[in-house]
Amino acid sequence: MDTLHPTGDREDFAFRALFMAHYPRVVYFSYRLVGVRPEAEDIAQEAFARYWTRRGEISRDETSVKSYLYETARNLCLNFRRHQAVERGFLAAGKAPGEQPDAANAMISAESLDAIHKAVASLPTRCREIAAMAYIEGVDNREIARRFGLSIHTVRAQKHRAILLLRERLDREHFLLLFIARGA
Repeated sequence: MDTLHPTGDREDFAFRALFMAHYPRVVYFSYRLVGVRPEAEDIAQEAFARYWTRRGEISRDETSVKSYLYETARNLCLNFRRHQAVERGFLAAGKAPGEQPDAANAMISAESLDAIHKAVASLPTRCREIAAMAYIEGVDNREIARRFGLSIHTVRAQKHRAILLLRERLDREHFLLLFIARGA
């Protein structure tokens, strides 16, 4: 059965219509940010996939859908650029980006991540939720505010509070690692 035909599955038809209407613009937007066409196409596809899995949480009006797609693509582009910077760092250090760290480095990394996650988990509830979204998941202030129904000012205040508390609970290296890892 042809899913583009109106008698086909409505969900498939709706997704294809949305994809065909906005995909070229999201690819172009992504390309302007990353400068690599295949990556821009992958990013655009990922933005649509994320929208489709969360479509029940997002208003279906066109402005909201477009905003979600562009914001998701922007975040994915930033993640791609961070990854490129990490690869350049590996290359500058004489390692190939795909090289696996030795067991000692892997254990140190795991311990560092554990310390960071425990420190974030020890924060007061709302502060913890906002810090985890911002510093671990990389969600921007507007999206956090939207998800919790808060003002941007409140989100910034909670993030500031989290930084002050995390600075007390983490040693200097782990505290810095939290921000370096996310590019915050």
